[in-house]
Amino acid sequence: MFFAPEPEFPSWLEKEKLELKKITMKTHRVFHLIDNLPKPTIAVLNGLALGGDCELALTCDIRIAEEQIKIGLPEVKLGLFPGGGGTQRLPRLIGPAKAKELMYIGDPISAQEAFQLGLVNRVTADGEGMQTALEMAKKMAVPIK
Repeated sequence: MFFAPEPEFPSWLEKEKLELKKITMKTHRVFHLIDNLPKPTIAVLNGLALGGDCELALTCDIRIAEEQIKIGLPEVKLGLFPGGGGTQRLPRLIGPAKAKELMYIGDPISAQEAFQLGLVNRVTADGEGMQTALEMAKKMAVPIK
């Protein structure tokens, strides 16, 4: 995984503002690239998708969640606000009112609630997310002649 900010937060307190800005801008570039890929992207969520992991999933076109996952933007509980584009992508996906609730309160939600909100496209049994994603990708693929 190329982005997992939560465990790094304590070490970020010692960094200079310019260094933090560089880290943030690099993350934005990567997320923007994924968001704008010319081919469909599928994220499989099979654990905790919190903070930057949630924001990474939001860059993908389709999200498949295994039933045990928790997803959310808990950084507000650390006095921070989502910094990877989640404040823009989440409201476009699920609407502003519920997005604001998730961002302001920071409590994670279950796979079923994420599905009901339209945050994930499908919920599978534990361990079946990747297979579901592969089957979906095969349906999307254009056969090469």
